[in-house]
Order: sequence, then structure tokens, then C-alpha cells
Amino acid sequence: MNGGHTETTMRVLVIEDSEAVRRLQRSMLVHLGHADIAEAVTVAEGLALCERFGPEMVLCDASLPDQDGVEFVRAFRARDAATPVVFMASTGDMGSVIPAIRAGADEALIKPFSPEDLAECLHAAIEARKAA
Repeated sequence: MNGGHTETTMRVLVIEDSEAVRRLQRSMLVHLGHADIAEAVTVAEGLALCERFGPEMVLCDASLPDQDGVEFVRAFRARDAATPVVFMASTGDMGSVIPAIRAGADEALIKPFSPEDLAECLHAAIEARKAA
């Protein structure tokens, strides 16, 4: 990432139940040049938004009020095999990382993560999209 900004903007869906964490992630994404961001609080809301918003990348928390994030990854992969999914786990949710990767998540970030870590995931997603 040169200068902290990506070379292209993406539609990013953030599925996170903590308003404070969503606000922080939105701020990081905007700083990285991604202003087209949708937010969901639950798996059901996230899946519904995928239909309308058409994300080019999804950030999904491990622990959500209606189901865990692994269930989102499973359901999303059944509909969309190509869009990158970054699974976000806190240290207390570490046991869900391997199941999320097995369900189809492309990357995992451990919260709290730095803007640089997020930028690397976005960069990898952009490169994967270019290669497709």
C-alpha cells in the first residue's frame, strides 16, 4: 500500500455487532479510500445486504447476535464463491478462525487490528480480483 491508499475503491460490507468497532472499521476503510461501505449487525442482515449492495469484499465478525460468523461465511459461500471474505475474531473467538477458513473465508484478522493489517487484506483482495 503506497501512501496508505489503495489504487481502487471497493464496495465493502462490514458485519459487526459493536457500534464502536463498526465506527472504527468505517474510519479505517474511509482513510484507505473506500467510501462505499455498508454495515450490518447480524448474519441475516448481512446476507440481505449482500443481495442489494453487491459487496466486492466482506468483513465479518466471529461473534454476532443471531448466529456466529462462520455461519455467515458458509451461507455467503453457497451464494458467492468469488467475493473475498475477511473473518474478524477477537482473542476469545480464536477457536472460530479455522472453521471460518474451512467454510471459505479468505483471510482472518485478530481484533484489535491495525489499519496496516486491514490495508494488507484489502490489497490482497484487490490483487485477487485483478487476477480473476
